[in-house]
Amino acid sequence: MTDALPIIAPDTLNNATAQELLDLLIAHADRAPRALFDACVARGEAMVAALVTFYDAMEALDELDNGQWWAQLHGIFILGKLPGEAAGQLLTHALVLADQQEDENLMDWVAGDWAALFANKPASVVERVREIALDRTLDWYTRVQAPDVIINAGLMAGEAELEAALDWVATQFADPEDDSDYRNMTGNLLLDFPRERFRARLEQLAEEQARYGSYNVTFDQDDIARAYSLLADQPDWMRRPEPWSFYDEDEILKRQTRWREEDERKAARAANSPTSPSSPSSPSAWTGPVETFVRATPKLGRNDPCHCGSGKKYKKCCMAADA
Repeated sequence: MTDALPIIAPDTLNNATAQELLDLLIAHADRAPRALFDACVARGEAMVAALVTFYDAMEALDELDNGQWWAQLHGIFILGKLPGEAAGQLLTHALVLADQQEDENLMDWVAGDWAALFANKPASVVERVREIALDRTLDWYTRVQAPDVIINAGLMAGEAELEAALDWVATQFADPEDDSDYRNMTGNLLLDFPRERFRARLEQLAEEQARYGSYNVTFDQDDIARAYSLLADQPDWMRRPEPWSFYDEDEILKRQTRWREEDERKAARAANSPTSPSSPSSPSAWTGPVETFVRATPKLGRNDPCHCGSGKKYKKCCMAADA
């Protein structure tokens, strides 16, 4: 694997159609340079139309190749950069499609970026995002991104609009029948906007979490006390780099290093596996009885709270690293 970044001639970028630019995104996968991304954004409504066709085609496929998979993420970033109703409505559609991905990794790449992706979209699109938050057929991990968009829209609109947005978010953990992860995470979001009128409800939610053990705790009474001692608004998305830093040269190179190291680890595990002829634990190299492995704790299911205590489901947290 080479770490060299692809170089695309300026004439190619300037003269290519929206579809041809999408084809280049597919070809270069996660190594697509910033100049290619900027050229896609420059196509405006023509790129939105091309992405409509692209996402329709992706939905019809049973399996995506590497370039197609990454092009879905490129599409989300492009639509996030483009203002307007059409781009916003397609962006909500693309994010719901990300929720439906069987490998679930696509949503991980955009989690936490929703506020930035929707910051330039009209109120009608923000209302569509609100519908995503209320849709209990979606995974909690998708739904819980939406309140960021609602609050950020309030922040940009003015003080009254912000307070109204916070009041709406507070309603999202009021129903005990709703998904516990969704309720806990929306409550945790309000710790970034400490208002005295929410404190009693947040303390009650912290008590509920404590009753279910440490694996289900997103925040506790100490976290509440700390947040209210600061009395400052400090949303997480304002501390994050902009989503389009994905196309910075150093970020592209870091990803290539990461993939290479992961491939090396996989190769090392394969070489040391019991089925590898060269492995000291293979049958031909067997040197004696081995103690039966006994798991110290019960095996976690994909939807169980993660063992690290993050409050996320195992599949959304440490499962990949454990594997």
